Amino acid sequence: GHAQVLINVNPGGELVDWYVVGYSRPEFAEAAVTAIRKWRFDPGRLNGEAISVTTEVLFRYEGGRVMFAQTAGTTISAFVDDREPNRDFHIASLHNLDRLPVPRFNKKPSYPESLEKAGVTGHVLIEFIIDSEGRVRLPTVVSADHVELASLAIVAIKEWTFYPPVREGAHVATRAQQRFNFGP
Repeated sequence: GHAQVLINVNPGGELVDWYVVGYSRPEFAEAAVTAIRKWRFDPGRLNGEAISVTTEVLFRYEGGRVMFAQTAGTTISAFVDDREPNRDFHIASLHNLDRLPVPRFNKKPSYPESLEKAGVTGHVLIEFIIDSEGRVRLPTVVSADHVELASLAIVAIKEWTFYPPVREGAHVATRAQQRFNFGP
């Protein structure tokens, strides 16, 4: 069998969040999460700087052994699948929902005066999962004009909550994106 888990590790090497996106048996998913929570991580690096990373870990259970593989650069989009809507780990696409997720609480990112005075402006695109309870999970920077702005957007979106997305009368998880514009 197998279990697939998306994980987010912060620049300090700490596991921040995880989300099960696939499994062949529920007990495989539980075992994978239990293992991941015990692991220690080295942070991702970009140009020598520690960065936050979201990636997939795939566990394969075969012949009494456990094998795992990490897939670098995994995007949440890869796990949106409308073919099997009754899976516990299903991530529905927005266009197949009966009710779109509506924000309950959305905080604007802070835009420090120091960045404004320095002329730091631009856009940040964040991809994330809205889980079946309306919480934001695994926010990931898709693109950003400046790393400082990306950090501000991530901090803000982690506080957002939504009325849960609904498909066929049940709360489901979905993938969403949010663009933030920073400027005077």
